Amino acid sequence: MSNTTFVIDRPSSRKRVSFSPTARRLCSKDQISGAMPTARKGDLWIVLARSYVNVFLKSTRWPVQRKLGNLLVLDDVPCSLEVPLSFLFDRIAVTHKGATLSLAELAEVVSAENRGGLFISGTVNKENGTLTLWRGNLTPLVVPLSAFQPTGNGERPDFDRFTITDYGQTLRFGDYEASADAVLYEYDPDYRRTLNAQRRASEKGFGPSLRRLRMQKGLRQDQFSGLSAKTIARLERGKSSRPRGRTLDLLAKSLGVKPEEIETY
Repeated sequence: MSNTTFVIDRPSSRKRVSFSPTARRLCSKDQISGAMPTARKGDLWIVLARSYVNVFLKSTRWPVQRKLGNLLVLDDVPCSLEVPLSFLFDRIAVTHKGATLSLAELAEVVSAENRGGLFISGTVNKENGTLTLWRGNLTPLVVPLSAFQPTGNGERPDFDRFTITDYGQTLRFGDYEASADAVLYEYDPDYRRTLNAQRRASEKGFGPSLRRLRMQKGLRQDQFSGLSAKTIARLERGKSSRPRGRTLDLLAKSLGVKPEEIETY
């Protein structure tokens, strides 16, 4: 049996969006209370009107016997509610005070099979130099702002203009862009191991590893000091033998890794 998405909003809301085919729209306290006993592990509750958040707590019999699934609140929630809500839900994501996908894109991401690899919300904290991201499966990821280095053409991230686009696939800081894949690959070891296993099954050898690492570092083929773009292209396509000596050292220097690490990507 597939999981259910419960969308909680005011009856008069103009932001009505179609979520998954199994989604149930709840517009009153009675509807929410009535749906709670039917909830199962893995279900998703999306709250668009924060005034309804307290309904969960008021309708609960304590101590809690089972959890209701996962909770996504698209609004501010007082810190005093987050702890008691954690007794009711396995995962909680509160997407206020930051960038959030549009409702139309959010509806697709939270029901996508690869939602764990897509971002739905994020908050920049320049004071401590971090970016907190929420994925479509409601798991968080914290990334240092230093991860977003200037591109080869000198483009720099503008952290005051942070948005998430392309159905959770792209992080945008003004004109600067970073892919969700690249961020997850660098800062989520489980994601990296899974992706590497899949890639090794279909793409083996030095060339594919070099290409993956080059793209992760945001380098073009013509940005390797001492090596031509043609040389890099031939290496990535497997048209040249595995490099050694000076060529290998130049590759590693441009990529910022040890020579022996290139083929592990």
